[in-house]
Amino acid sequence: MQTQETYNGWKNRETWLANLWLEECFHQDMQDGYDITSAHVKDTIENMLAERPHIGGLFSDLLQSAISEIDCYEIAAQYDKES
Repeated sequence: MQTQETYNGWKNRETWLANLWLEECFHQDMQDGYDITSAHVKDTIENMLAERPHIGGLFSDLLQSAISEIDCYEIAAQYDKES
């Protein structure tokens, strides 16, 4: 039986990494009056990917796989604690 491991206190590496890269963006969004909800996190990630249409094939599939592992609720909860 496998146990669930965390990564640097986050659910998994993908969630930790997404938060790391998006932290500055979300702090600015909060200053601009946006609520950081799970939908906002998901939309931000999807918009960033859509801005790079040249990514295709293997890399697109790998990105989609990694993105599906990101816990947008956990990231949003981090910013809810800060408000």
